[in-house]
Amino acid sequence: MQDITESPVKFFGVLYNDLSVEWVQLLTRPFRENGCDTEDDLTALIIRIQQNEDLLNSHLSVDIRKPILRVRYNSAIPDAYDRLVAAAGDKYHLFPEPRHHVNNQVVDVLAMPEAATQTLRAALKTLAPNEETYQVAVRLLDAPALKAEIEAVFNEIIKANAGIA
Repeated sequence: MQDITESPVKFFGVLYNDLSVEWVQLLTRPFRENGCDTEDDLTALIIRIQQNEDLLNSHLSVDIRKPILRVRYNSAIPDAYDRLVAAAGDKYHLFPEPRHHVNNQVVDVLAMPEAATQTLRAALKTLAPNEETYQVAVRLLDAPALKAEIEAVFNEIIKANAGIA
């Protein structure tokens, strides 16, 4: 493999005098890919790494005997990187890939207190930095022809700022 994203399975073709081709698989460095999303996944993988001596194929040349181990893991797991490095030791070429998982939270809007729900206008009133900005936002919200209203607001702003230099 020249790159970790390549397929680890390699072949070469043997062309015979009768123009037939036989594809022969090359002996290549063993490649394992794993994913760990939870603490339990990581613990199980570390146990497999430590116990899986059969990955060290003695029939391979010394140059390609040491396996490649690619591990995609949840970066929120405590000490995951250090634990993987310790488990792999010098028995593997380790390629750790931390993944940042976003925790999505589902909110039941029917169970929310009524005071917590807002209309879009109430949210605009809360978020607008001043009354003028709020009025422009409401004007755009109510516009029957939004594109024309945006052009009108733009032209008004240009005219208002024309005297400022």
